[in-house]
Amino acid sequence: MKRSMAIVAAISLIAGMNQVSLAAAKGNATSGKASGRIAVVNLEKVYREAPQIKRGNEEGKKKFGGRDEQFKSRLSRFQKSAEEFKRNAPTLSEAEKNRRDKELTKEQEELNKMLVELQRDRSEFQNFVLKGFQNDLNRAVTSIAEEKKLDMVLTSGALLYKNDSSIKDVTQEVLGKLK
Repeated sequence: MKRSMAIVAAISLIAGMNQVSLAAAKGNATSGKASGRIAVVNLEKVYREAPQIKRGNEEGKKKFGGRDEQFKSRLSRFQKSAEEFKRNAPTLSEAEKNRRDKELTKEQEELNKMLVELQRDRSEFQNFVLKGFQNDLNRAVTSIAEEKKLDMVLTSGALLYKNDSSIKDVTQEVLGKLK
């Protein structure tokens, strides 16, 4: 019984729904009874359709769109300069080759730095959005579980097989609570 509780807990933690699922798993393990009050949530669909995620994506585009375009523009200019250097290298003097090579190396280092900073900032923003969303998701799932008196809520991805029509899909209800 403890082993099955540990497996359910591990799956729940991985899926990011630890609060509801762990409490339900603990309750089932201590009562020793099997229950038909189990529900699933399709997290892929929730993440795809949740308004909080959509708003976060729009905010991210606004916040990072200018920097993305600036990076793409500089990268395009760098690539053109590198191609031009490669094409003209046989006709350039050794001093000119060295000068242009240093310029290209410096520009490549600046582009790498710019990309790393952009990715870091975007990642921090996404983590901020997801943390808030995870709290909203946990509240929505907990609310539905309490309203429906469910013993356990799992992610649909955690189910490899189900042969029980009593397992309900509450994805739409979760999306409704998130709006």
